Amino acid sequence: MDETMALADLFRQYNPAVVISEDVPLKDGKNTIVKLGAVHGMILSLCAGFKIKPMFLLPSNWRHDLGLFDGTRAGMKRDVMKEKAVYMANDIFGLDLQWISPTSSKNDDDEAEAILIGWSQIIKAKNHKQRMVRYGY
Repeated sequence: MDETMALADLFRQYNPAVVISEDVPLKDGKNTIVKLGAVHGMILSLCAGFKIKPMFLLPSNWRHDLGLFDGTRAGMKRDVMKEKAVYMANDIFGLDLQWISPTSSKNDDDEAEAILIGWSQIIKAKNHKQRMVRYGY
């Protein structure tokens, strides 16, 4: 409940037009998926109440938009992608997010991915605008 109220306060303060979040992956039987579904529902509810457009992206989509996947089988592993996200967010934004190890609870991968999900759409919009200008639209 505290997270809902904190997010509502941010919506009031910044009045966003769009909220971008990671979509719930389509996997069965994991407790994490249930928790993510609840967060998804909370975001949808808040967006409806504040008349904000929600946008949900699957991990594969936003990672692709940023070029996080290196084309290798090993590069598809969850922990590899999370580690890359931490380093990419640090590099782009001059942050000091931590990646300790795949099993560490001190990793800042959630923060890195949240930042990069939004960034992926900014980059996508900039690229689209550049293409439109290049082709005279």
